[in-house]
Amino acid sequence: MLLICSALLAWLISTHTRMTTQKAAQAALKATTDALTGAYNRHYLRQRLETLHSRGDGTIHLLMVDADHFKSINDEDGHLVGDRVLIEVARRLQATLRPTDLLARYGGEEFCVVLPDIDDIIAVAIAERLRKAICEQPMEGRKVTVSLGLSRRVVGESLSELMARADRALYRSKEQGRNQVQAEWPEGELVPIES
Repeated sequence: MLLICSALLAWLISTHTRMTTQKAAQAALKATTDALTGAYNRHYLRQRLETLHSRGDGTIHLLMVDADHFKSINDEDGHLVGDRVLIEVARRLQATLRPTDLLARYGGEEFCVVLPDIDDIIAVAIAERLRKAICEQPMEGRKVTVSLGLSRRVVGESLSELMARADRALYRSKEQGRNQVQAEWPEGELVPIES
């Protein structure tokens, strides 16, 4: 009888430990990912950028991606369709990225992509590949495009400066017709990207 009770107790402890571990893993995933798209969330993006930034070595390119005319999708087709479009945008972006890259939903219809350890030419090529991955096939029966802004970190600058440059490049993409990539390098050089 003692042997049976001991085996039952061991099984209960093992089951409880396994369930607790699963719940902790689910809570950690929930704390770092966007519930709608499955991309990382803004909080995790910030943590990851700070880790890469404090490392000091290697390059970091930051790409801001914004779905063009997204409000019209919600207004014309409804928020459920808008949600499905955002999910598909995130899926296509993630499918196009390298395993070392990070995709995060920044807010609304805006995403950030962290591209570590590459040069400017490859970063531009990745940005253009992402743009094409979104616009080449319709989503929910409509053409969806994105505008992208790209920049590179300079050692010694704050993450805010890096994000501000990428954001300015994104707004130039919007101002100059959307569905394009613009880059602003730390040296102040503005780089229009040919599609």
